[in-house]
Amino acid sequence: MGFYWKNLGKNTELLAQAVFWCGLSGQMLSLDVQAIPPPVAKDLAPEIDRQILKIDRIKASVNNLPSQQIEIIGSIDSARKQPIDYSRWLLPFDDMLKRLEIQQKQLPTGEIELTSPYLQVRLKPHQWQSHPQLGKVISIGELQKLPGLKIEFDKAAGEIALKFSYTLPKDRPQPVVKEAPVSLTGLVAIDPPTASISAVQERINLSGSTNNQLNTQGEFKAVGTVLGSSWYLRVDQPKLANLLTWGLSDAVVINQSNTSDWIAGSQSPFWRRQGNPTGAYWGITTIQRQDFTPPTSLAGGDFLPNDRLQSSRLGRTVIGQAQPGTVVRLVRGFTTNVVGQLLVDSSGVFRFENVIVSNDGEFGSNYRLLLYPNGQLTADPQVRDVTFTTVPGQLPVGAGALIASAGVNYNRGTNEFVGQFDGLQGGVAYRRGISESLTVGGGVIADPLAVRGSSEVFWQPTGIPLQASVSAVTGDRWDIVSNLNYQPTGNFNANFSSDKFSSRAALNWLLTPQFTATSKYDSLSGVAIGGSYNFSVAPNSSSNIQGTFDSKSFLRWSANHNQNNWQIGLQGNEISLNSEVSYRIPVATGTAHNLVVNYQSTYAGAPTTLSQLIWRYQSTLFQSELGYGWSGFGRGANAGIGVTLAPGLQLMGRYQGISAFTNRENFSLEIQSTLDFQGGSVTNTRVEELRTRGGIAIQLFFDRNGNGKQDPGEESYWNSELVTLDNKALNPSQTTQLANRVEIRSPPGSYRLDLNSARLPPHWRNAMTDATGKPVTAMRVNVALGSYTTVSIPLMPIYTVTGIVSDSMGKPRANVEVIAIQLSTITGDRPPPTIPNRRSTITKPDGSYEFADLPFGAYQISTSGQLQPATVAIVSSSPVLQRIDLRQTSIGYLTPCPQLTIDSNSQVFVNCWQGF
Repeated sequence: MGFYWKNLGKNTELLAQAVFWCGLSGQMLSLDVQAIPPPVAKDLAPEIDRQILKIDRIKASVNNLPSQQIEIIGSIDSARKQPIDYSRWLLPFDDMLKRLEIQQKQLPTGEIELTSPYLQVRLKPHQWQSHPQLGKVISIGELQKLPGLKIEFDKAAGEIALKFSYTLPKDRPQPVVKEAPVSLTGLVAIDPPTASISAVQERINLSGSTNNQLNTQGEFKAVGTVLGSSWYLRVDQPKLANLLTWGLSDAVVINQSNTSDWIAGSQSPFWRRQGNPTGAYWGITTIQRQDFTPPTSLAGGDFLPNDRLQSSRLGRTVIGQAQPGTVVRLVRGFTTNVVGQLLVDSSGVFRFENVIVSNDGEFGSNYRLLLYPNGQLTADPQVRDVTFTTVPGQLPVGAGALIASAGVNYNRGTNEFVGQFDGLQGGVAYRRGISESLTVGGGVIADPLAVRGSSEVFWQPTGIPLQASVSAVTGDRWDIVSNLNYQPTGNFNANFSSDKFSSRAALNWLLTPQFTATSKYDSLSGVAIGGSYNFSVAPNSSSNIQGTFDSKSFLRWSANHNQNNWQIGLQGNEISLNSEVSYRIPVATGTAHNLVVNYQSTYAGAPTTLSQLIWRYQSTLFQSELGYGWSGFGRGANAGIGVTLAPGLQLMGRYQGISAFTNRENFSLEIQSTLDFQGGSVTNTRVEELRTRGGIAIQLFFDRNGNGKQDPGEESYWNSELVTLDNKALNPSQTTQLANRVEIRSPPGSYRLDLNSARLPPHWRNAMTDATGKPVTAMRVNVALGSYTTVSIPLMPIYTVTGIVSDSMGKPRANVEVIAIQLSTITGDRPPPTIPNRRSTITKPDGSYEFADLPFGAYQISTSGQLQPATVAIVSSSPVLQRIDLRQTSIGYLTPCPQLTIDSNSQVFVNCWQGF
């Protein structure tokens, strides 16, 4: 340890001092409103002249509302209808506050805090008095001191009256609504598959060059679910045609929840491995969490222990200074959602505790402080930004995490499918949040070389924009990794990091909106200084120049310019120079054509150059590149292609005929095939994504034949407002709509899924039922790693016949009874004549009628007592809405429709002129 600090201290002592003192300075400078001592108030109210100690009643109005009588203690010149010193009039304290919509709160100090939508102030005891008859009273003069309140004396219409008026804020504050708990009790459960293969992927690569043998390689991946956990398999295929060379590279089972994780198989250890261990680590690892939940990752991927040791939410404290009497509101982002509100007392210091900072994208970490001087909430507030940063690994106060792992090294030799296991090793560590600012941890690690200790510290001091983390592993030479980040303002940032290989420091200072100065230090390469400049030389253009010059006299620089369809880029360092000019050819939306001229040169060893003229094309399913180049070795063509042959099947190829270093021809061809056994989206990353996440797949379809399955020809349906998840609208960023389903990416757990029947298409209903046959509109969906839980929701048609009954002149007839009698079912059977399936309805004032939810069959439609009705058939292929208009040719008669017929195959034929 001493050796480390001895060498590291030479380079970092000055930086550490600067960071510390700048932090204290930054804290002081950030408090732009300083505490001002409150004015010395008089201990006693002015003595009231005895000549006005008379109780009288006058009218008073508030904001032009109807006036009401109030009692006053004051004197009025009745002859001239004038008040006498009315600022000293006394009014009933409680009654006036109620009329002015002001709430009062008695404080332990004897003061009274007044709160309303337009003000928040405190009154001292000398600002009110007691009266033997009216109780607590306050003078008009004291009321006039309240911010935002206006009092006028009015003598209109020959009456003496008081007029009180105030205005409300433009943007009324909204309290932060606490989410109601999600209830899953009694809901129908939809479970993930117990064991499944979700997706498999095979990648085949063919490569070779002139006079070389063709090389074929491959890689196989598969992912799925087993007992609520995900399983993942990867097999390397060094020689695709030789099965003996194939070998197992990864095999792992992962189970994750908010409270604990278990992983068995190939993985990354949570500690830094000492020495030069060969092979990969295979073992069993568990993480047990207390009083915190880890962040969720909807991108999926590999299991990373350190990511699962972090907290998704932290409580922080906001401290500042303002003039006494100022109302301070803490709001989220640019909304009016008030997290907290307080009135600054005589100390001039305000404090908000346990302000939640989210690392999980819930509402981010951006807050604002709104300061209202003198408590006037209708004034334009002063605004201060409050942005939190957290140290990765920091835990809430009192929260803890235990991680333990044991395993071995895995080495696979040539022609071995399963390799050798040796070198028993493992470790255990514990991390705990000591305070809001400090999290510490420690543990023990055992490997074939020795038993070692580990420790870690995560520090985020309150009031100082400094982040620090340090972790150390003991050994012959301590392995210490540290990182410090200091950002007192949005324009300045300082960072220092170190490990057993080197120490690094960087400063970035935004001097102007266009120019940022930078300086860097690396113990291996020395010091470098430079900057970045952004500017625009013409409309619709942007340019950037950046570069650094280091202590070894190396200049590294780049320049870029974009204008309309043109792009120009230059890049240079001590050994190479690259330049490229690109022009985007205007084409239809969805495709892109670019013409590119490229030149590159290198100076390492013998100088080489390469010039190319390239055409690039890109669309949704096809990408290609064709170029011709010249170098010191000759000339030749280069080409590349990428095409999606079918969902999940991709072909990528490359041919190189010339380069800066050789004219030797080489090529490669890669075919990648992904199969999704759950019928969802087929992407190249599908297999990797499902390792550490799952999802919900909603299949909503028109089930015309009523068998509960989506058959060929039955269309899917979707409306973004049709479903809510845990009482919230679906997040578009985690929702993917496909041809036959909608996928919702989600971590493992249980979710409440509700179906909004009001968003279903007209004349269709939800046909999902429980075991008792009751319709299901809410369900509990259980999600496991490695697969999607499928929720199938069939929609049954509500077959409806509607129309208008009119007379011979075409005038609609109201209050006419219309009858529908079922003649037969689709099987041709007629209902018993003694119990006919008969419905009736009465036409509305516009002559319309409707028969809804008719089962399959043939029907005759008529008005009461008619002998020649119209006929209509309802089969699975019928429109859900059919219209049959009935016209009476004379009183009591209807125009008939041809007779309905049913053939031997139960097909119904009808030829009614009004049916459709």
